[in-house]
Amino acid sequence: MERTSGDDPGPWPRRAVWRDLLPLLALGSLLRIYRIGHQSLWLDEAYSWWFSAFDVHRALAAERTNPPLYYLALHFWTSVFGTSESALRTMSVLPSLAVIGLTYLLARRLFDRKVGLVAGLYASVSPFQIAYAQEARAFALLCCFVLLAAWSLQRALATRGEPRYLVTYGLSAIAALCTHFIAVFYIFGQALFALAHVRKEKPLLLRWLFTYVVIGALFLPLLIGMLSAARGGGQVRRHPVLKLPQAFFSLLFGDSLIPTGEVAIQNIGATLSANMHWLLAGVAVAAMVVAILLTRRRATDSVVFCLVLGVLPVLLSFLVSFKVVHFDRRYHIASSPFVYVMVAAAIAHGAAFSTWDRIAKFTTGALLAILLAVSLRHYYFDPRFGKEPWRQVTRDIQAAKGPHDVVVFDPGYIYPSFDYYARSPTNRMLIGRAQRAAIARNVRAFISKLPSDGEVWLVRSHYDDDLVLGAIARYLKLEREFHYRIDKGIDVYVFRTIPT
Repeated sequence: MERTSGDDPGPWPRRAVWRDLLPLLALGSLLRIYRIGHQSLWLDEAYSWWFSAFDVHRALAAERTNPPLYYLALHFWTSVFGTSESALRTMSVLPSLAVIGLTYLLARRLFDRKVGLVAGLYASVSPFQIAYAQEARAFALLCCFVLLAAWSLQRALATRGEPRYLVTYGLSAIAALCTHFIAVFYIFGQALFALAHVRKEKPLLLRWLFTYVVIGALFLPLLIGMLSAARGGGQVRRHPVLKLPQAFFSLLFGDSLIPTGEVAIQNIGATLSANMHWLLAGVAVAAMVVAILLTRRRATDSVVFCLVLGVLPVLLSFLVSFKVVHFDRRYHIASSPFVYVMVAAAIAHGAAFSTWDRIAKFTTGALLAILLAVSLRHYYFDPRFGKEPWRQVTRDIQAAKGPHDVVVFDPGYIYPSFDYYARSPTNRMLIGRAQRAAIARNVRAFISKLPSDGEVWLVRSHYDDDLVLGAIARYLKLEREFHYRIDKGIDVYVFRTIPT
């Protein structure tokens, strides 16, 4: 393969590099802080609070299918900055800003300064990056560690295995693996690239093999535990085949260009039809980027590197998801910087050799800018693209319910979203697997456990069926209902506890 040396700024940013980075970081900071606490915490963010805000032991044992590093870091963060929505989410802003700088450095290393600036600008204004910089979840931290590992890998290869870069790479890879299980696919891709690169040089090959043996040995106990917990999972969501192109569409333009909430998915045909113009524009951008990159006479190491880390992990995890774990576009946020670098290389790298080449690059850049602007406007201001409104739901229920009312959560695991905003203790009932089985066997026994001197508030979100709703509706009188149709949606039904 042909080597693209790039415009390497050296191991650490010099003054000229900081002059490039500061405007990008300033813009990225403004976009990531703007309205950061405007929306409610949604279910997963509420669990981040639930796992991290109390004690270290809960943070360490948070999720059986995921490593604990993010929750541990968030525990110490909240002990200093508190547990407001803004405080919980701001911890994600810092690694997201680091992603902007690392994207610039990596793109400049792989190609040149011009590509670095365009890729850094893309990372700065990317709706996908901004959304997860404003979310109290591990994805921004994961992206930062994977990208730092990729940059360290490139430096280690360029310096023929200099120990400081190998150590930085190893620590970054272990940190990524301790942040989210999906990092396995990215470290695997990096290992393929590194070992292929040094395969003909035995001393370097042995050094890299030793590095991966150490990484694997340190991560193996966590991996065994996660695989044991994940056994029996798989791809069970609707329209699984559409999730692969949707993932790449989100990497390019964010989750806010077209609706992807529960209502949109339930009416997938109407959603696609109503947003066909945005879909076609997005496909056109992707097709032009691919076409421009293919016009290069030979694939370079730089393009191959970005493909291996931007595309391969998504494909591998999609295939594995049918057997072991769910496939979710947000898991692949670590692919986005490599996608940005490829797009930037298509737009900004090399001279335009013909009029058509210049037109293609200009059209791609202009159309991409329009789509990103539309996606950002949707993200900040269009309620269709908001998070689940648990703040409003909790306030509505607590303002109207009586002291003897009971709140039933179906499924039971949604209750932390309510508890985060609840200002007073609430009589509650959680519907788990055991309760569902008991209801299926004996509905009257379940109804008898409900209070007779108040109302029953049934709160549903992320549910799979209507078993509980149907059981209560058979024996109690429905008085009123409320529906909050944002993201996964939240439904609230109020029943009288006197049988009809």
